[in-house]
Amino acid sequence: MPLHLPRKRRSDVRPIRPPCARPSDEAAPSADEVPLPPARWFAAVRRAALGWFARHGRDLPWRRTADAYAVLVSELMLQQTTVAAVEPRWRQFLETFPTAAELARADLADVLRAWEGLGYYRRAGQLHAAAQRIVADHDGRVPDDPNALASLPGLGRYSASAVLCFARGRSLPIIEANTRRLWARLLGFRGEADSTAADRLFWAAAEQIVCRSRNPRSVNLALMDLGSAVCAARQPQCARCPLAPHCVAWAEGVQNELPRKREKTTLQQRHEAAVVLHQGRKVLLVRYGTGGRWAGLWDFPRMLLADEAPAVAACPPNSPAGVQRRLCPRGAAARSPTRGGNSTRRAARGNPTGETAATDEWGNLLARQVKEALCRLLGMSADNEDRNSRCIGSEAAIVVERHLAQWKHRVTRFQITLDCLAARWIAPEDSNGADKRPSAATATPMILKNAGKELVGSKESSLRPRGEATSRRGPTGSAAQTGDCSSVKPSGCSTAPTDGLSRKTIATPSGDSIGPWCETAWVEPEALADFPMPSTARRLARMVVAAAEGR
Repeated sequence: MPLHLPRKRRSDVRPIRPPCARPSDEAAPSADEVPLPPARWFAAVRRAALGWFARHGRDLPWRRTADAYAVLVSELMLQQTTVAAVEPRWRQFLETFPTAAELARADLADVLRAWEGLGYYRRAGQLHAAAQRIVADHDGRVPDDPNALASLPGLGRYSASAVLCFARGRSLPIIEANTRRLWARLLGFRGEADSTAADRLFWAAAEQIVCRSRNPRSVNLALMDLGSAVCAARQPQCARCPLAPHCVAWAEGVQNELPRKREKTTLQQRHEAAVVLHQGRKVLLVRYGTGGRWAGLWDFPRMLLADEAPAVAACPPNSPAGVQRRLCPRGAAARSPTRGGNSTRRAARGNPTGETAATDEWGNLLARQVKEALCRLLGMSADNEDRNSRCIGSEAAIVVERHLAQWKHRVTRFQITLDCLAARWIAPEDSNGADKRPSAATATPMILKNAGKELVGSKESSLRPRGEATSRRGPTGSAAQTGDCSSVKPSGCSTAPTDGLSRKTIATPSGDSIGPWCETAWVEPEALADFPMPSTARRLARMVVAAAEGR
């Protein structure tokens, strides 16, 4: 009678460790100290990954096309962005710019507008520049040479390999965030996962697993999906991983410790202000020049606030009534968005004590810094002693009226607290009934506080009247060179007033980490949708449009 043994569960099966030498815990090993497993190990991993991918692989739209340009767009969009955020924007982008030639002919402002919401806007400029290189150097066709493709702006070895592998079936290795984590655990690599030694080892392993595959595209996609869905950064699901029997990290129980990463950089705290400056119905926008955080995008005047007093940190965002009371010097009523706002306002009417006093000091500091920056942006001198926010020499007043909102967001290495304010520019009429406006002849240096230092810009400002071409490249307006700007103005600028401030080129400090600003424009709320903006500026623009429509 045959002997029937009970079938073991998967969790009871001990994995077979590949013949890799275990690195020492005392020193980070180099790639040479961790030899690659034999070919039969790679074949077993490949079979297991392909079997899992056939059942659980993700169905993404850019995986259904063989158009190298469409795949190239998806790869640049997916850099440091989630798949859920990219999927709808990828479709819209290709509807607007279906070919590399059309993207190359487009104005950068239109490209930035189509990219809006994906963040890291430098990638949009790099994609635009890459399309121009493809048209100029490769007749509008994505090059088939991985080295030529990797040399395009915004691309590297991974992007070039991914485009050629996914679109044209080339047998090229791929290493990105998910596969890097997967290889570190499979091989038991205990050095830093983003080190040079790790790069050599992981790229060699990725090349080994696709070199003998009949379907390198599916192999690479399978490893990427396994790294994303199963071999997660936190709490990897080893019990259902098809590669667990071949994984060193699982065999040694260190899957939660690998891969090793460098210590996270502490985020720098920054306090900024964005100001909606009204002149009648129109609001002021500024455009960032090259080399800044949001090069080529438009924004409401934004400035870095100097922490001149401890009271800045003492003003909590949940007590806006006192802030708004101090930011309404002409007695305008301030509405509190918090619950129990009536009692808060009643308390604010009395003598300020405790938290209210700290709030009042914070409001004074905030309004003073905002007023000074706006006066200098508009080419006027600010009277630091005048609490009514009047700009001397111009007979105009900039009044910071109220606090709109406070948002917290992260940009690269900065954790930013952004206070959104509303201000008004009041220019009194002279005896002839004409508004007195500052001109280029009275312009003074624009000074902004940045990390405790004063940044002084040029005294020269060139004004451009309405209707004058902004492009120096010809009537097509494919690209403009206005100061540090790299694209022509959106169509919404046509609604700007015809006075000297409708369109102004400004010179700003190149060292300003927020700027430099290179151009200003006065626009009506209805035209704000035509301007490419960062996400926080777009959010503030929606508030402006809603207020203009009386909502």
